[in-house]
Amino acid sequence: ITLGNLLNMKKTLEKLNEVETNFDFAYRLAKINKEYVLNADFYDEKYKDIVNDVAERDSNGEIIVSEKGIVKIQESREEDAQKKLNELVSVEISLDDSLKIKLDDLKELNCLSPKDIMVLEPILE
Repeated sequence: ITLGNLLNMKKTLEKLNEVETNFDFAYRLAKINKEYVLNADFYDEKYKDIVNDVAERDSNGEIIVSEKGIVKIQESREEDAQKKLNELVSVEISLDDSLKIKLDDLKELNCLSPKDIMVLEPILE
């Protein structure tokens, strides 16, 4: 599973966290959420490093941010920034097989859309 795959699961995991279910599935979800938080923190740290490296700065050395909150990237570094971000979300994450979600665990739930299932696909067994 890639870091990007895991980060894309945020909304679906939040939805599943609100559902009462059997202990085994709830325990697995708790462990998956722990992995999510650890990897999201890693992503945030690396993302900040990339932004600090490629952002355009003003005369005081502060990062330039648009009115919409978008960081301005140095013109000569846009391609480099995109490459680094693509590499970051492509980082392979080792997720223990015991954390895979069984289809049987999802059958009892009536809260998931086809989109949710597609997002969870990398951790379904």
